[in-house]
Amino acid sequence: MLLLITLFLGCGTPKTPVEPIPAADLLAAAPEGSEVWDGEVAIPGAALRFTATLTPGPDGWTGTIDIPMQGAKGLALQDITVDEGAVAFTLQPPGAPKFARAVFSGVRAAVGGAEGAEGTLKQAGQEFPLSMTRLAEGEEPVGAARPQTPAPPFDYDVEEVSYASGDITVAGTLTTPSGDGPFPAALLITGSGPQDRDETIFEHRPFAVIADRLTRDGVAVLRVDDRGVGGTGGSTAEATAEVMVGDVNAGVAWLRAREDIDGARVGLIGHSEGGMTGPMVAADDPEIAFVVMLAGTGVSSKDILISQGRTGYEAAGASGETLDELLRLHAAALEAEGESLEPAVRALMEAQLALQEQPLNEEMLTMAMQQFESPWFQSFVQLEPSDWLTRVQCPTLALIGSLDFQVPPDANLPAIREALAHNPDATVEELPGLNHLFQTAETGMLDEYAVIEETFAPAALDKVAAWVVEKARP
Repeated sequence: MLLLITLFLGCGTPKTPVEPIPAADLLAAAPEGSEVWDGEVAIPGAALRFTATLTPGPDGWTGTIDIPMQGAKGLALQDITVDEGAVAFTLQPPGAPKFARAVFSGVRAAVGGAEGAEGTLKQAGQEFPLSMTRLAEGEEPVGAARPQTPAPPFDYDVEEVSYASGDITVAGTLTTPSGDGPFPAALLITGSGPQDRDETIFEHRPFAVIADRLTRDGVAVLRVDDRGVGGTGGSTAEATAEVMVGDVNAGVAWLRAREDIDGARVGLIGHSEGGMTGPMVAADDPEIAFVVMLAGTGVSSKDILISQGRTGYEAAGASGETLDELLRLHAAALEAEGESLEPAVRALMEAQLALQEQPLNEEMLTMAMQQFESPWFQSFVQLEPSDWLTRVQCPTLALIGSLDFQVPPDANLPAIREALAHNPDATVEELPGLNHLFQTAETGMLDEYAVIEETFAPAALDKVAAWVVEKARP
């Protein structure tokens, strides 16, 4: 995966708890006279879908945009143009940097026999193809099929909760089994980047799926929004590894204080970076009942980033001396500090963009520098999983899919086994045919994540649930 900043990063996230966006609700909210546009932006490796609702008024057009794949709903639009020939609008949420400004513009044209518009999205000096279709009154936006997403009514209790972690409030959802407690409990820990409590990605809600299964099997589950997301305060970019450990500790303490939770049976389930955070907490808290590492790493973060870079460069066609030079520049950027950081990042991005035959512009460099200089990234690149895995004493389950290109099993599973060799109750397994999200995949690459309907492979879900239930027994 290239180190270029993801589209829309920095555009902000909802300030209320993230919930799924039923297609019918989008249309129900559209005032009379509105134009509702169902659109898709072709970004590298995926298609980003959105729905824009544009409404005429005495002072001109106003509008909002929903981006379900990013859990965003009702973001205000600016600079809206709607006429016989074109549809255009800008997304610039309050507080977002100028270079994050996203400009959507399309020329009206028939799209698949319907009224549509074709054009581009421009952001940070880059352009991406844009296609939109105007929805007729009562017509629902096209939604991705996600058959595993839990839907009410639930045969367990669902409670919206909040608690303090330092000077911020953490918001989340606690699901508890029906009947009398106290129940064992699992705290779910998300991966890198701003994630909501369901770890929503490409309209998949894997943490909702996991929570639903475990709760039906008798285990209470707490899942929470990351810092700066939904109802949780603070900033994801400012959340160092130490800060995230503190947030998990606060959640564990809150669970242990509840009368309906058995404080001696509280465990941790983390995905990706969360698969590192869980063992970090357990290494210093001998009372943690169990740890599940879903695509957690066994080698250093720098090694992981270099491995991801190699996969991305090879997928983009790099080989031989070109690939070697990219990997050298990649490593140099990760090692650079102080005044040497900006030249190293610039050289890396110029080489990356050369693969796409694109020039580097200053807005893109600014975005990359903000990522490299963020407290989270500076903390992340220093992480060495063996520092804490060797100290974890509780039952531990580590799973990685055979097609996981973000956390390759060949490098990470042996390192995890070695670090956990002292632990008599450690299970470390490779799951065949699964990607980084634990979906059944063909290649494991990013471009499959959104098009696969499966959110979490049933066999993997069964394995996690059975193991947790066994280890959570009194």
